[in-house]
Amino acid sequence: MRAVIFDMDGVIVDSELYWDQLLPGFLQTRLPAFQAEDMRRVQGLSNQGLYDWLCENRDLQMEKEDFLEWLLDFADEIYETHVNLMPGFMNLLEMLHTSGIPKAIASSSPHRSIRIVVERFGLQHYFEALCSADDVNGVGKPNPAVFLHAAKSLNVRPENCLVLEDSSHGIRAGVNAGMRVIALSTEQNHEQNLELAHEIVDGFSGTLTSRVLEFTSMG
Repeated sequence: MRAVIFDMDGVIVDSELYWDQLLPGFLQTRLPAFQAEDMRRVQGLSNQGLYDWLCENRDLQMEKEDFLEWLLDFADEIYETHVNLMPGFMNLLEMLHTSGIPKAIASSSPHRSIRIVVERFGLQHYFEALCSADDVNGVGKPNPAVFLHAAKSLNVRPENCLVLEDSSHGIRAGVNAGMRVIALSTEQNHEQNLELAHEIVDGFSGTLTSRVLEFTSMG
């Protein structure tokens, strides 16, 4: 059996656009040292990973629980009011669903954010598993743990999973999990290094569809 695992931010929804636009100003209210160019360094990190990075690199002086709750409130606004589905995503999802291909979301975002997206856009019945860094003790990408958890949840071997990613951290996580990784090149991730992926395609294009079909039809 073959399966497809979707990252969420920048793959299912265009949230990276709003994170890039809004997060620097939000963080600067408590952390003036954070700059817009830091976004490319933290893209794809879990909330806990972001906290650790800010403590190490920008001298964040805030308790972890307070920071995570503060960030979750900000994330709720982004997912509830700003984001849209990525163009072409639903076409691919419908095709995979009709074909009976197992599918999972594996995101560094917390379950709270994943649930908002899934419920807002009515995606509940499309995915057999919704996996978050929350499921693996808060460990986010580039650690492969969340992808390995997704494969286990789908009862599919890692080497039989295809990952769709848009960040360097996520690509590295998928490769380290022993999975096939296709990187989506979009208007939002042009500063990300995608070269570690097995293949790079332009968004949800015909090329992506053909590559997914090829992978899922393999024995």
